[in-house]
Amino acid sequence: MSLVTTRELTVLRATQESTFDLTGVIKRKSLVSDGAGGFTSSETTVATVACRVAPQATLGGEQVVAGKLTSQAAWLVTLPQGTAIKEMDWIVVGSETYDVVAVRGPRTNETARVCLATKR
Repeated sequence: MSLVTTRELTVLRATQESTFDLTGVIKRKSLVSDGAGGFTSSETTVATVACRVAPQATLGGEQVVAGKLTSQAAWLVTLPQGTAIKEMDWIVVGSETYDVVAVRGPRTNETARVCLATKR
């Protein structure tokens, strides 16, 4: 039994989406037949969505991001609930590109889809 009603969940999702001040283009690599029995890699646009980008709080130096030690800063990219995004996708926001390293969700009563990303 959910403690949140459908109406309350709709309001929570709308509140999340009202904070999305940017537009992100979700990109993905796909394999396309080369006509000779092989494949070539092709870049595909999956969706264009409203989003929010924020730095992941860090203490500086190296950190573990999605189970890997890195010196790159981590970013949280928040997208509308239910957005189809996968690890290994990337999101172009303005002139910045964020490589998705982990996706939080889907969850019960999800109000937004949050991705952990690093900036290219």
